Amino acid sequence: MFEFQDFWPGRGQMEHAVIMANQWIEKNGIQVINVETLKGDKDTWAPGKARGSSDDGVRVWYSVATNKRLQEILDTQIENLDLSARPLTCLRSISVFTVGDLAGKTISDLRNIPGLGLRSLNEIIDAMALYGIKL
Repeated sequence: MFEFQDFWPGRGQMEHAVIMANQWIEKNGIQVINVETLKGDKDTWAPGKARGSSDDGVRVWYSVATNKRLQEILDTQIENLDLSARPLTCLRSISVFTVGDLAGKTISDLRNIPGLGLRSLNEIIDAMALYGIKL
């Protein structure tokens, strides 16, 4: 299911519309599908309709289902990744408890964890790949 959110800060304020859209995307963790620039009257704007230049805006298209599923994945506890004991222990030692925590780490970060060898690192990389996340 696709939805959109419009941002209309006012005439000649396209830069502000983009800033507002970016803040909303970041705050809500939105998975963006497309972004359109809008020109015309925000009360009468419609795709394919002739537009004037009284207002500038931005329309952000996003997938509702994707956002919910993505949040579910990021909230998944690392115990659900079916990792062996060593990588689990090593991840907990650096306060990684969810897939979201782990997704915020780089391979370089993981290589610097004491006691985490190449086999464990590859196990973590493979487990994350099952969720479509590349470290």
